[in-house]
Amino acid sequence: MIFYIIPLFIIVLSLTGIGLIVVRKFPQLSVLEVEKITEVKQAKIKEDLKKQRFQRSLERVGKNTKEFLKFLSVFNKS
Repeated sequence: MIFYIIPLFIIVLSLTGIGLIVVRKFPQLSVLEVEKITEVKQAKIKEDLKKQRFQRSLERVGKNTKEFLKFLSVFNKS
């Protein structure tokens, strides 16, 4: 029975310590501006570049499809 109480006591003590640390550091965490972190900025720029590249590829495919349909319409007239 004591073997169950000791690990439970250690777990509760550890969670209490973690809770105290989070409560003390919460004002600093709430002030943290995520938008100013360079990794976040770089990820946003990469995402924008991917979107632009995808948009250009869609425009290219649309243009090629339009030209192909015009080509087919020449044969369909007769």
